[in-house]
Formats: sequence, C-alpha cells, structure tokens
Amino acid sequence: MFSMTGYGKGIAERDGNKATVELRSVNHRYLDLSVKCPRGLQFLEDPIKKRIATCLSRGHIEAVIAYDKVTTNNVIPILDEGLATAYLQVAKKLESLGYQNNLGVAEILRFPEMVTLSVADNYEEEITSMALEALDLALAQAIDMRRSEGSKLISDIKSKLADIKLAVSEISQLAPLVSKEYKERLTARINELTTKTLDIDDTRLANEVAFFVDKYNIDEELTRLNGHIAHYNEIFSQSGAIGRKLDFLTQEMNRESNTIASKANNAEITKRTLYIKNLIEMMREQIQNIE
Repeated sequence: MFSMTGYGKGIAERDGNKATVELRSVNHRYLDLSVKCPRGLQFLEDPIKKRIATCLSRGHIEAVIAYDKVTTNNVIPILDEGLATAYLQVAKKLESLGYQNNLGVAEILRFPEMVTLSVADNYEEEITSMALEALDLALAQAIDMRRSEGSKLISDIKSKLADIKLAVSEISQLAPLVSKEYKERLTARINELTTKTLDIDDTRLANEVAFFVDKYNIDEELTRLNGHIAHYNEIFSQSGAIGRKLDFLTQEMNRESNTIASKANNAEITKRTLYIKNLIEMMREQIQNIE
C-alpha cells in the first residue's frame, strides 16, 4: 500500500556528462505526468513518461531533468531563420517610423527561441539511456517514500476503524433501550395531560411503541457499518492501487452514519454517532492520499 506523496533524486554520469532526475509526487485522482526537459532534449519526455507509468498508477508526478557537460561535438545550435527574418522586418518597420535601428547579431540572439540546441541523432540514444538510469534511481527513492508514508496512513486508518467499531458496539447496546425509554416518556406524558392516572390501553400503547421502533430502528445501519469495517480489512490485504476502493467505501460508511444520526432519538447515540462521523472525515482526508 502506497501513499501518493514522495520524492526521489537520481544521478547518472558517463564520460564527464551527468544526467539528473528529480521526482516529486502528490495526490491526484489519476496518473498525471509532467516532465520538464532542457532545451533541445525534449525527446526525453516520451520515454520518461512511459517508464514512470510502468511503476506508478496514481498521483501528480513532476519529473525535472537536468543534463550537464554535454560535449560540444554532439550539440548542434539551430537558428530559426523565419523568426529572425520576422524580427528584422519589424526592426525595419520601426526604423521607417523614426526609431534608430540598432538590431545586430548579439541582440537578435538574445530573443527567446531564436536558437535552439539540438543533440546529434547518434547521441540521443546515449542521453536517453543516462536519463532513464537516473530516473530509475529517483523512482526507487520515491517509491520507497510512498511505501513508508502509505504504511503510516494505513496504520492510522486501522486505529480509527477500531475506534469506530467500539462506538458501533456501544450504540448497539444503547439502541434497545430507546423503545423502553420512549414507552415510559409516552406514558408519563399522557398522565401529565390528565387530572388522574388513566387506565392506558396496553394494545394501543404497544402499537405506538412498535411504530416508533420501526421508524427509528437502526439495526440495518449498524450491521452495514460492521460489514464496511470488515471490508476495509479485506481491501488492506490486497495488492496494487486500493485508494479508489477505500474512497468509495468511506462514502458508504458516511452515508450509514448520517442515517443513524437522523434516526437517533437518544442523546448518547447521537453523541457516539457524531464521534463516528468525525473519525470517518479524518479517514477520508487520509484516504485521498492513498494510491
């Protein structure tokens, strides 16, 4: 089980050249990859993305690639002649309007994208190999951190589930008392409204209590909550990405607790239900970061 938070850095060196890859990972609904390459090395983006996708299934992943000491024999500067011509035409237009034309080679080379660096075709394979080697080292670190963070999250979620299970058990013990308390309150209220104690029709009173019990019965919700807790533990034993499964299960658990809260006609049950809802919300925030 993995968190989606991680960081890793890898370095590969050959013949005085050095490739460095830094990976940063945060939570995301899907796998969202962002690769930043130096100018002239954009050909690295596709193999980098493919390698990451074989190792990670969810999260926003940002990969930053740096390449140092590339030998000049393998770097070809390429002038964008069309762009240079366009700038020259603009300069002449400004000159015709009365401006001084001081556009020279040094000035035009400072314009963005005027000159791009291209690596010779026979050298791309070696650069790609170095970048992937550095990426593998960065991935190993990031995955190790994601695994460690994931274990901590799961451990904390399990602790909260144990607290929820205890609260559900306490509610189960309190639930049968609700109908008894309602019958006592109903009898007392009827007697309050009369000048003397009435001979209450036991059948009608029993029907009224039965209607109340049926309307506010929470046995099914408690059973489903216990079932969801057991399902959590089943998912924890599975391999691979489990975050979406846990997220869906958490929504179902919250729905059951909301139903219990709406039916609760007892202060102690309401108190424990609110406690359960608070724990579920904390779990939900943690589960958002599980792969």
